[in-house]
Amino acid sequence: MATEVEICNSALSKLGVEPINTLSDNTKKARLCNAQYPKIRDWLLRRHPWNFAVKQVSLTPEVATPVFGYQYQYILPADFIRLFKNSDPNCPFTLQGKRLYTDDPTIDFYYVYRVTVPDMFDATFTELLATFLAADMCYALVQSRELQQTMTAQGEEYLREIRSINAQEKYPDALDPDYLINARRF
Repeated sequence: MATEVEICNSALSKLGVEPINTLSDNTKKARLCNAQYPKIRDWLLRRHPWNFAVKQVSLTPEVATPVFGYQYQYILPADFIRLFKNSDPNCPFTLQGKRLYTDDPTIDFYYVYRVTVPDMFDATFTELLATFLAADMCYALVQSRELQQTMTAQGEEYLREIRSINAQEKYPDALDPDYLINARRF
């Protein structure tokens, strides 16, 4: 599997720029890769619940209670990127900062976590990350808005395709009929 440097070099290659040896090289391209890689990685992780980046968690409430609105508050996991699915779809909640608020005394949910080890990435995600990283660094390295737009468009096309592939790799969730669906039957 790929390393951070290999992903960055793939991005640089898409721009026609020479590769780097390490992220700590004293070059503009290495400094850009070092700064932008984690930002673009987390941005892409937040855009979709990738199968390789989903965890389950069961939280217990904090002793302190919310000031108003809900009865319980929970501290989100340190590696939390995005809430994917609450185990109880009928339980209202809200996210504020690093906390989740709800009226449920226990909460179980699936969430997208910050995957920092590139070996855990799906191969298609690695290519997607390199493409968006190239788009992000493009103007700073080669001063071409046209190439930047091309890389962004290519990344969005990859994203649509990869999301489809990702969705096909799990059993679909059952849809529970609610009162609106049941109302149509009468």
